[in-house]
Amino acid sequence: LALLHRANLIRYERTRTNGEYVQQLHERPEVQREFRRLTRLFEMKWYGQRSCQPADYNACREMVEKIRDEVQ
Repeated sequence: LALLHRANLIRYERTRTNGEYVQQLHERPEVQREFRRLTRLFEMKWYGQRSCQPADYNACREMVEKIRDEVQ
């Protein structure tokens, strides 16, 4: 979120949901797509109280790297 905020792609506010941030990224579909995938995995693990496996961690790292590459 900090990276996207600094790049002026989103406007960070503590009360916003991941879905609201996804909507803010509509002008950058490649970033929006990866951020949506990342937040879906996070929400599935966090709110679904599912354990996080090494493959999940690696998938998240890859998604973050793709987002970082698109933003910078």
